[in-house]
Amino acid sequence: MTPGTKLGPYEIVAQIGAGGMGEVYRARDPRLGRDVAIKVSAERFSERFEREARAIAALNHPNICTLFDVGPNYLVMELIEGEPPKGPLPLEEALRIAAQIADALEAAHERGIVHRDLKPGNIKVKPDGAVKVLDFGLAKVAESQAEARATDSPTLTMAGVVMGTAAYMSPEQARGKPVDKRSDIWAFGVVLYEMLTGEQMFRGETVSDTLAQVLTKEPAWNRVPAKAQRLLKACLERDPKRRLRDIGEAWRLLEDSPEPPTAAPSLSWLGIAGWGVAVAMAGLAWWAPWRTPPAAPERVRLQLLPSENLSTSVAHALSPDGRKLAYPAIGADGVTRLWIRDLDSLEAHALPGVQLRSDPPPPFWSPDSRSIAFDSDRGLQRADISGGPAQSLWDGFAIGGAWNRDGTIIFGIATRLGGLMRVSAGGGTASRITSADHSSRGTQHTYPVFMPDGRHFLYLQTSDQPQDTGIFSGSLDDPPERQNSKRVLATDFAVTYVPSLDSKHGHLLFLRDAKLMAQPFDAGQLQSSGEPVEVADQVGSYVTFGFFSASSNCRLVYRTGGTNSRLTWLDREGKVLGAIGEAGRFAEAAISPKGTQAVVARGDVRNRDLWLLDFARDSSTRFTFGPWAANFPVWSPDGASLIYTTSPDGASFGLYRKPASGAGDPQLLSKAGSFSIPTSWSRDGRFLLYTEIDPKTKNDIWVLPLTGSGDAKPSRLVGTEFNEEQARFSPDDRRIAYVSDESGRNEVYVREFSLNSTGGKLLVSKGGGSAPRWRGDGGELFYLAPDGMVMAAEVGAGSPFQSGAPKPLYRMPAGATPGDVSADGKRFLVGVPVQQSAQTPFTVVLNWQAGLKK
Repeated sequence: MTPGTKLGPYEIVAQIGAGGMGEVYRARDPRLGRDVAIKVSAERFSERFEREARAIAALNHPNICTLFDVGPNYLVMELIEGEPPKGPLPLEEALRIAAQIADALEAAHERGIVHRDLKPGNIKVKPDGAVKVLDFGLAKVAESQAEARATDSPTLTMAGVVMGTAAYMSPEQARGKPVDKRSDIWAFGVVLYEMLTGEQMFRGETVSDTLAQVLTKEPAWNRVPAKAQRLLKACLERDPKRRLRDIGEAWRLLEDSPEPPTAAPSLSWLGIAGWGVAVAMAGLAWWAPWRTPPAAPERVRLQLLPSENLSTSVAHALSPDGRKLAYPAIGADGVTRLWIRDLDSLEAHALPGVQLRSDPPPPFWSPDSRSIAFDSDRGLQRADISGGPAQSLWDGFAIGGAWNRDGTIIFGIATRLGGLMRVSAGGGTASRITSADHSSRGTQHTYPVFMPDGRHFLYLQTSDQPQDTGIFSGSLDDPPERQNSKRVLATDFAVTYVPSLDSKHGHLLFLRDAKLMAQPFDAGQLQSSGEPVEVADQVGSYVTFGFFSASSNCRLVYRTGGTNSRLTWLDREGKVLGAIGEAGRFAEAAISPKGTQAVVARGDVRNRDLWLLDFARDSSTRFTFGPWAANFPVWSPDGASLIYTTSPDGASFGLYRKPASGAGDPQLLSKAGSFSIPTSWSRDGRFLLYTEIDPKTKNDIWVLPLTGSGDAKPSRLVGTEFNEEQARFSPDDRRIAYVSDESGRNEVYVREFSLNSTGGKLLVSKGGGSAPRWRGDGGELFYLAPDGMVMAAEVGAGSPFQSGAPKPLYRMPAGATPGDVSADGKRFLVGVPVQQSAQTPFTVVLNWQAGLKK
């Protein structure tokens, strides 16, 4: 192909050479603005070839050339500038290169991948001394391609077929026998011998002559430095049963050298412009000669500012390799997208074609840091960060997730009494892996994290019972009803697990009073050990997740602020009209019928009380006094009393009524049963709408008569196999607006109100909606779109119900908590974060475990 030729999305720049699988070209990827290497085959690849090639692409190691993409007859790989190693080399230099080759082999072997064609031509030493192994596992893929063809033809067989390069084949490979990682160890020994001596160990006039030498010729050991002979002899045993079995054990065989040579590391991650002298000094320390004992790592803190043209959200996720940061942000067009920033780059780029919900939970990465999963406006999706369309995994609202090396994704769902779900990273049907405890009302499972074995996991269980809130453990091997019910850590926030660099125990990172704590944790026994240690202070949080993320190589990113909000008036264009009261942790807000005050739920998950806020005096008065959380306040139509959910004795949660004056004890309205959420009180004072959770029918809408003898029984108003919730009476009490997910996502519907008939329903929202609110005269219906846009739909007078096309008003500020709307529909009361700014920097900590108290 000539320069300028297009191959899929790639543009050919120049031919580099030819390999065993075809020609090799330098090409340009215009989507990401980078150069790549493309290997073009003479024939199209089979489905099996592509499947196995993509498995190889899962390898992620600094000494392995990355496989980016697979086309119908080409492979797209990382472009490596460098030369193959050439001997003879000094022993120290040869061992330094060999150490990096061995690291690459060990990483692949741990994933069950064998190279099968290791040779100097598939190894490049970059100008900075870093080593890259190329074509990893492609000999295996090529064999799979040939095997597939042989299977298709009854006249062909794979018996005796030899794959690889003759001079570097193991004896069993030369005989056409099955091979495993020990063949790579043989080839490693041959390559090291060649680097030390400058001569090819096996060389014949023909391929057959070379293979004969592989099977019979004894290496010239006297040409090899004595220090390396024991290692080479272990690698070059012709009998694979006697050969070195694990490349990670190679350095034990170096005479008088119990430790492996230190590989020269790549510093591309630290090439972050503008990070100043501290990074340069840290980089110089890392570049100490390999034979010099490394100094103890020091903790280094840096700050990274978001892009100026983006309004960043509160969530973020650092990739497992510590090289990329993902975070939701609102662009100039007002759309929330997922942005990826390489930490050695000054700019971030948005994943194409991806639109997120407003203020989504943190995304989560694949183990190889090449793909990411996130909660979009279309449900849980995944995408490759190198490009390509997003793939849908689940249609609902996911709250946190984790991804193991076997391609299993687990995630939480936005439903009380909902357990964790699992789905394949390749798509398919989701299934439940944990079940919420129905005896603990309001229980929810979210934010799972995998343990190193990829089978066990931790997750956050939130409940209205404090003893049932915290981090619990589970296993993919256990059915939902048999999961472990033992709490491993008492906390209201999600955790992150990170391995330790100097012991078998890792750490759980979690928040406590805005402090980031590291709790020593035994991942094998699934239990804590020792006392937690403070890592950082003033770390922000939102609901149940903290603003921090950590990689597996001791890198940490966190942001401050975001814990407290201040109630703020916004107009119909989203402009700030003024703030009210003090900052705090607000959950709900409801304006009184007369519009002179509001009731707000303030505090954390377990210690939340209701407060009355007087608009004229700008003063607050506490309305409830624990000891258990009070939530979901609803005003009576005359403003004389409030109904809310609480448990005065800590034993029975239910719906309670109390005078707005604060006098007297709360009166129980409903018997303690399933967790109930009051949502609306009819203007005539006769009925209360509330949501009740049923294990079989999920969230249902119930109605409770409030007049009569006092023994009136509630009845189910809307209950199906889907979630129905957030019901609101219209001002004339003739209709209710509510939210249902029967379409696969939350939408706002309106139906006539009747105790005797459910009647028909009409869809109001377009493209998703929640939190419906009526204007005081019933002429408009407001709701919140998934992207955070506040929408308004005009409502016609009379019957039947009619509504106009929803129109956007303004986008909610990042991290804001929806509240209420004034009776005239001109002002919106919103909880806006006061400490979290769209331009709050990310604090990056290198070697954060350094200096932890033991």
